[in-house]
Amino acid sequence: MKHRFIYLIVCIVLTLSCECQVQAGEPARTRPTDELFTRYSGKKGFTSISYGGEMLSMMAVNVSSDDISDLIGSIRLIRVLIADDSISAGGIISLTKDVTSIAKTYTLVSTVKEDGKDIRFFFTSAKGGDAELVMVSTVAGKVSVLDILGDFSVKDISRLSAISATGKKAGAVSGGK
Repeated sequence: MKHRFIYLIVCIVLTLSCECQVQAGEPARTRPTDELFTRYSGKKGFTSISYGGEMLSMMAVNVSSDDISDLIGSIRLIRVLIADDSISAGGIISLTKDVTSIAKTYTLVSTVKEDGKDIRFFFTSAKGGDAELVMVSTVAGKVSVLDILGDFSVKDISRLSAISATGKKAGAVSGGK
């Protein structure tokens, strides 16, 4: 089940693309992950990807599962930060320290550890409906961070674990050919 959830989140991230858009009149909010992404985005050895609300809204219309469509529609921003193979051990240690520091401001909601993989999911929500899910993955000494911002709850995210990669609820029987 956990693997399906991770797979689904990664699939959502990899299939969407757009630039982050900020609504006019909305005051800028600084979140712990903002500093992390500002520090490492565009630096040599790091890949950063941002998916914004406009594209996510368009993608929500084209999804076959209402659960996924509703969740995507509630997301305003998805960002991914990946340290590539060219990063020195010192760079990885620095990134790991920064990630550990910001993780203290979130609630740990899930951990997956197996075969040298360490994947942790953190969550926080603020008044006014803003919520943030942060996934930190360390695999074979490589670190990646996934940051999702929107109007959703931990319960909304956990419902996705019951949905297969095909967009059907787990246990649903599909018709034969």
